[in-house]
Amino acid sequence: MASPAFQAQSLMAMLDLLAPEKVLIVAHSLAGALSAHIALERPERLQGLVLVNALTHPFLDDPPFFLSLFASDLFGPIVNRVVAIPMARVLLHRGLEIAFSPQPVPTHYVDASELRLLFREAAFRSNLQDILAADVFLKHQATRYHELSIPVIAITGDRDTLVSPVRNAVRFSREARGADLSILPGVGHMPHHASPTAIAKAATNLFLRP
Repeated sequence: MASPAFQAQSLMAMLDLLAPEKVLIVAHSLAGALSAHIALERPERLQGLVLVNALTHPFLDDPPFFLSLFASDLFGPIVNRVVAIPMARVLLHRGLEIAFSPQPVPTHYVDASELRLLFREAAFRSNLQDILAADVFLKHQATRYHELSIPVIAITGDRDTLVSPVRNAVRFSREARGADLSILPGVGHMPHHASPTAIAKAATNLFLRP
């Protein structure tokens, strides 16, 4: 279930039932992997794709051993409860500051986003499995972006320290035929909070494109 291909298939099975017309997908961060897969495998179903600070290329050059340990179905339930989750709780606000930087973290973001649900052990482990699976998956998918045949725009904040703009949005725009690139100056990993108008404008332009 951690495979972006499986997640993409599940999402499209739902959309095939609920929205038989063409749809526009707006994907942020880790969702870039499965959304680009949909664009490659089901282009006839998409009006366009907006990638927002999205992961499009491999990102774990040398995955640390502890990630695999925490993601393990055998050892994860124990080490996550004893080590990883308590540590993540302590580092939560610092992590949010890094994600939103240089913009401030919105007031009440933790409560409004129900972010603490991530600290359930099964959810925590599944999230790590998603990350590891996406990195492996993107090593193959990144070689196929020249096949994309739908309108795509890659939007990224130039101050993102979590998802490298150069390794992802910039590189993707060079490899995908006809993909547009929009770089938001002074914006970090969360442009849908920092520059929501820019995201809405890009989505509207693609949706209305004949």
